[in-house]
Amino acid sequence: MLKNNYDNLNQLISDIKLNCDLQDQEIFWILEKILNKSQASLLAKKSFSLSSLELNSLKLLLNKYKLENIPLQYLLGSVNFLNLKILVKSPILIPRSETEEWCDFLIKKFKKENLKNLKVLDLCSGSGCIGLAIAKEFKDFEVISSDISETACDLILENKELNKVKNLKVIKSDLFKNLKNYKFDILIANPPYISEKDYLGLDNKIKKWEDSRALVSGNDGLDLIRDIVLGSVQNNIDRLYIEIGHDQAGLIKTIAYNNNYKKVIIYKDFADKDRLAEIF
Repeated sequence: MLKNNYDNLNQLISDIKLNCDLQDQEIFWILEKILNKSQASLLAKKSFSLSSLELNSLKLLLNKYKLENIPLQYLLGSVNFLNLKILVKSPILIPRSETEEWCDFLIKKFKKENLKNLKVLDLCSGSGCIGLAIAKEFKDFEVISSDISETACDLILENKELNKVKNLKVIKSDLFKNLKNYKFDILIANPPYISEKDYLGLDNKIKKWEDSRALVSGNDGLDLIRDIVLGSVQNNIDRLYIEIGHDQAGLIKTIAYNNNYKKVIIYKDFADKDRLAEIF
């Protein structure tokens, strides 16, 4: 049972683990939120005390997590993504660590190549995390983040304001339909790429709280990617960076070559799984 006072932080963490199946880092996120303190300051405390209000807030959050099966990120209301704080709200897709990893890779790649003044399309943007990270890092880029969901577009605008990003515009669009008047050098996308069959096997927490339209794309998971690659050709976009499933590299190459792109490079994630396709 949780109480107000502890001799040290480890005792509090142990009590929280008795209530919920959480990792240490997840518990730190919760405590940072409720106590409004950084992880470093929490670790520096010799003893630990919670006010009645803080204790009640902690109990309420843990109960929601445990009993209502709400993803922790939605309960906390935000996640860290590279140099950003990203607000998250159900049913908009929660940014994943795999996406953060390849976005960081792209930023380093663009810096190494000394790219300047690019016009970038962040398609299927969701929370806006990818486009915002690129725009914040490269002030001379013009970035458009686009999503079919009005709820997602509203959330991107919130995240744009929160992170003080000036060089990003939000346009609601079903892929390229409302983007005919724009020219882009690069397309970046984390589209739905899960097959209908694989979706059935996902954690119920994902299926209950996150929009299936942001996850599922036809029998093989590639319906939307086919449309994105075709639309990119029609809009004369020279270079694409698309997140893919771990078993889709071969099909991605076929889609790209069938649309007259000449080269595809597949990059692996930290788990050594195929994760990002560069198409040009």
